[in-house]
Amino acid sequence: RARLKAKPGKDHKKEELEDLKVELSQRRVTNGGSVASKLSKIPAVCGSVACVLTVINQTQKENLRKFYKGKTSKPLDLRPTKTYATCRWLNKHKENLKTKQQLRKERPYSLFKYMVKARAPASIKHKLRKKNKRVPYLNLQPRFTLPWGVTALEVIPPNLICRK
Repeated sequence: RARLKAKPGKDHKKEELEDLKVELSQRRVTNGGSVASKLSKIPAVCGSVACVLTVINQTQKENLRKFYKGKTSKPLDLRPTKTYATCRWLNKHKENLKTKQQLRKERPYSLFKYMVKARAPASIKHKLRKKNKRVPYLNLQPRFTLPWGVTALEVIPPNLICRK
Protein backbone atom coordinates (compact mmCIF):
# COMPACT_ATOMS: atom_id res chain seq x y z
CA ARG A 1 0.00 0.00 0.00
CA ALA A 2 1.41 3.40 -1.02
CA ARG A 3 1.57 6.27 1.44
CA LEU A 4 -1.49 8.58 1.45
CA LYS A 5 -1.27 12.32 0.77
CA ALA A 6 -2.90 14.71 3.21
CA LYS A 7 -5.44 16.79 1.28
CA PRO A 8 -7.74 19.03 3.32
CA GLY A 9 -10.52 18.86 0.72
CA LYS A 10 -10.64 15.05 0.76
CA ASP A 11 -12.80 13.36 3.39
CA HIS A 12 -10.80 10.64 5.09
CA LYS A 13 -13.20 8.42 6.94
CA LYS A 14 -12.77 6.77 10.29
CA GLU A 15 -13.07 3.33 8.66
CA GLU A 16 -10.03 4.11 6.52
CA LEU A 17 -8.13 5.03 9.68
CA GLU A 18 -9.16 1.78 11.36
CA ASP A 19 -8.02 -0.23 8.30
CA LEU A 20 -4.63 1.47 8.38
CA LYS A 21 -4.25 0.82 12.11
CA VAL A 22 -5.12 -2.86 11.66
CA GLU A 23 -2.61 -3.16 8.82
CA LEU A 24 0.06 -1.47 10.93
CA SER A 25 -0.56 -3.80 13.88
CA GLN A 26 -0.37 -6.87 11.58
CA ARG A 27 2.96 -5.70 10.15
CA ARG A 28 4.32 -5.12 13.65
CA VAL A 29 3.20 -8.59 14.79
CA THR A 30 5.00 -10.25 11.89
CA ASN A 31 8.10 -8.27 12.81
CA GLY A 32 10.01 -11.36 14.00
CA GLY A 33 10.93 -13.49 11.01
CA SER A 34 9.05 -11.87 8.18
CA VAL A 35 10.03 -10.72 4.74
CA ALA A 36 12.04 -7.51 4.61
CA SER A 37 9.66 -5.94 2.07
CA LYS A 38 6.77 -6.10 4.58
CA LEU A 39 8.89 -4.60 7.34
CA SER A 40 10.07 -1.76 5.12
CA LYS A 41 6.47 -0.63 4.57
CA ILE A 42 5.84 0.03 8.29
CA PRO A 43 7.01 3.68 8.09
CA ALA A 44 4.81 4.28 5.03
CA VAL A 45 1.74 2.96 6.88
CA CYS A 46 2.62 5.08 9.92
CA GLY A 47 2.79 8.13 7.65
CA SER A 48 -0.59 7.29 6.12
CA VAL A 49 -2.14 7.04 9.60
CA ALA A 50 -0.67 10.43 10.48
CA CYS A 51 -2.00 12.00 7.27
CA VAL A 52 -5.51 10.68 7.82
CA LEU A 53 -5.48 11.87 11.44
CA THR A 54 -4.31 15.36 10.51
CA VAL A 55 -7.03 15.76 7.88
CA ILE A 56 -9.71 14.52 10.30
CA ASN A 57 -8.50 16.92 13.00
CA GLN A 58 -8.37 19.84 10.57
CA THR A 59 -11.92 19.26 9.39
CA GLN A 60 -13.15 18.97 12.99
CA LYS A 61 -11.48 22.27 13.86
CA GLU A 62 -12.95 23.99 10.79
CA ASN A 63 -16.43 22.80 11.75
CA LEU A 64 -15.93 24.06 15.31
CA ARG A 65 -14.78 27.45 13.98
CA LYS A 66 -17.92 27.69 11.83
CA PHE A 67 -20.10 26.73 14.81
CA TYR A 68 -18.56 29.27 17.21
CA LYS A 69 -18.28 32.11 14.66
CA GLY A 70 -19.91 35.25 16.06
CA LYS A 71 -20.55 33.77 19.52
CA THR A 72 -19.43 35.60 22.66
CA SER A 73 -17.56 32.75 24.31
CA LYS A 74 -15.29 30.31 22.49
CA PRO A 75 -13.11 27.38 23.55
CA LEU A 76 -9.55 28.34 24.45
CA ASP A 77 -7.97 26.62 21.45
CA LEU A 78 -10.20 28.59 19.03
CA ARG A 79 -9.38 32.00 20.54
CA PRO A 80 -6.62 34.09 18.95
CA THR A 81 -3.22 33.45 20.43
CA LYS A 82 -1.87 36.37 22.45
CA THR A 83 1.44 37.13 24.03
CA TYR A 84 1.92 36.92 27.77
CA ALA A 85 1.92 40.72 27.98
CA THR A 86 -1.28 41.31 25.99
CA CYS A 87 -3.17 38.87 28.19
CA ARG A 88 -2.36 41.08 31.17
CA TRP A 89 -3.54 44.38 29.64
CA LEU A 90 -6.54 46.08 31.18
CA ASN A 91 -9.70 46.03 29.14
CA LYS A 92 -11.03 49.32 27.70
CA HIS A 93 -13.58 49.83 30.48
CA LYS A 94 -11.07 49.44 33.29
CA GLU A 95 -8.55 51.57 31.41
CA ASN A 96 -10.98 54.50 31.20
CA LEU A 97 -12.15 54.40 34.82
CA LYS A 98 -11.30 57.46 36.88
CA THR A 99 -10.54 57.76 40.57
CA LYS A 100 -12.79 59.72 42.93
CA GLN A 101 -10.08 62.37 43.16
CA GLN A 102 -10.02 62.84 39.38
CA LEU A 103 -13.81 63.05 39.20
CA ARG A 104 -13.91 65.64 41.99
CA LYS A 105 -11.33 67.80 40.21
CA GLU A 106 -13.17 67.63 36.88
CA ARG A 107 -16.67 68.28 38.23
CA PRO A 108 -16.55 72.13 38.21
CA TYR A 109 -15.25 72.12 34.63
CA SER A 110 -17.87 69.85 33.12
CA LEU A 111 -18.85 70.33 29.49
CA PHE A 112 -20.77 73.48 28.64
CA LYS A 113 -23.10 73.65 25.68
CA TYR A 114 -22.44 76.63 23.43
CA MET A 115 -24.74 77.69 20.62
CA VAL A 116 -23.54 79.60 17.60
CA LYS A 117 -26.03 82.40 17.05
CA ALA A 118 -28.03 82.52 13.84
CA ARG A 119 -26.28 85.62 12.50
CA ALA A 120 -22.81 83.98 12.66
CA PRO A 121 -21.05 83.74 9.29
CA ALA A 122 -21.48 80.46 7.43
CA SER A 123 -17.72 79.83 7.42
CA ILE A 124 -17.60 79.66 11.24
CA LYS A 125 -20.67 77.42 11.41
CA HIS A 126 -19.15 75.12 8.81
CA LYS A 127 -15.85 74.83 10.71
CA LEU A 128 -17.63 73.95 13.92
CA ARG A 129 -19.95 71.38 12.37
CA LYS A 130 -17.27 69.49 10.46
CA LYS A 131 -17.70 66.21 12.32
CA ASN A 132 -21.43 66.14 13.14
CA LYS A 133 -23.43 68.20 10.66
CA ARG A 134 -26.83 67.86 12.31
CA VAL A 135 -25.99 69.19 15.77
CA PRO A 136 -26.62 72.95 15.98
CA TYR A 137 -24.43 73.40 19.07
CA LEU A 138 -21.07 72.23 20.33
CA ASN A 139 -20.16 70.66 23.65
CA LEU A 140 -17.09 72.68 24.56
CA GLN A 141 -15.00 73.17 27.62
CA PRO A 142 -13.89 76.79 27.98
CA ARG A 143 -10.38 75.88 26.74
CA PHE A 144 -11.46 73.21 24.21
CA THR A 145 -9.01 72.96 21.29
CA LEU A 146 -10.44 72.46 17.83
CA PRO A 147 -8.87 69.93 15.41
CA TRP A 148 -6.94 72.64 13.56
CA GLY A 149 -5.15 73.66 16.79
CA VAL A 150 -6.99 76.79 17.94
CA THR A 151 -9.08 77.23 21.07
CA ALA A 152 -12.77 77.26 20.13
CA LEU A 153 -13.57 80.42 22.04
CA GLU A 154 -10.74 82.25 20.26
CA VAL A 155 -12.07 81.36 16.80
CA ILE A 156 -15.64 82.45 17.40
CA PRO A 157 -16.16 86.06 18.43
CA PRO A 158 -17.93 86.30 21.82
CA ASN A 159 -20.89 88.20 20.37
CA LEU A 160 -21.74 85.15 18.21
CA ILE A 161 -21.77 82.62 21.06
CA CYS A 162 -24.36 82.10 23.74
CA ARG A 163 -24.15 79.56 26.53
CA LYS A 164 -27.06 77.16 26.69
